[in-house]
Amino acid sequence: MTPKEKQKLTAEKQQLLKQILNYSYEVETDGGRLVIGVMREGQLPRCADLLADTFVDTKGIQAYRRYVRRNILTYLEQHHKMPPAAVVLTAVLHSTVPQQQQQQQQQTRVVQQLVGVAEVSFSESTRSAYLTLNPPRKCAYLCNMAVSNECRRKGVASHLIAAIEDMCNLAGERDVYLHLRIKDEATAGLLYTKVGFRPHKKDWPLLLLLGQEPRFLMRKQLPAARPLQGRVALPEQQQQQQEEGAAAGSVERQQEAAAVEAAASSAA
Repeated sequence: MTPKEKQKLTAEKQQLLKQILNYSYEVETDGGRLVIGVMREGQLPRCADLLADTFVDTKGIQAYRRYVRRNILTYLEQHHKMPPAAVVLTAVLHSTVPQQQQQQQQQTRVVQQLVGVAEVSFSESTRSAYLTLNPPRKCAYLCNMAVSNECRRKGVASHLIAAIEDMCNLAGERDVYLHLRIKDEATAGLLYTKVGFRPHKKDWPLLLLLGQEPRFLMRKQLPAARPLQGRVALPEQQQQQQEEGAAAGSVERQQEAAAVEAAASSAA
């Protein structure tokens, strides 16, 4: 978002934007520490690869995959600048891997791998319109979620959804919608049902004659008051925490010095 665009935001929207950009969701998993946050510019190419691999058959024509990837990258470049109207989140796995032993000491290094992406739209202007089953004009709409093959069924998608719900919490939205193809009800549908989504509306099977996959419009109602599962660390809060930590450290040092002096006096 450009400075001019930020100036057009109300004070409330500017505060929401600041919270979104400083949001972080971290959890320890079997594969390492999973960190979820707003997509950064340097992550655009990898996100485009991940979405292209998810939505295009990798065994198909590579020229078509490259075409789709270019379109996805253009889309992400646009939506990267859209918070708070739309927010793209990424999941990055921080794992520790061993290196070659040096002087009989085991060396390790931390590898960061982008393993998931998801988007939430808060405005109909930031999402596609469909022939049927469009979500309400003003609501949170979950879309474009993808997880790398090696990290599927390991909880990454559930954590992404939890982070998306935090975005809804910050934005004051209590209803989250998504589309699910009917043919995916026994696969992806199990995940969405597990985290609380329920069918809200259903397409007619005859839509197949129009070349459109019949879908469910799924809905989840969020609690009115729920603490964030991640955290928002605003710059001023970080500075305050540092100042409080420094002040506490100063008090502790003074107490230690006083204790040393008292001990010395007693010994004398």
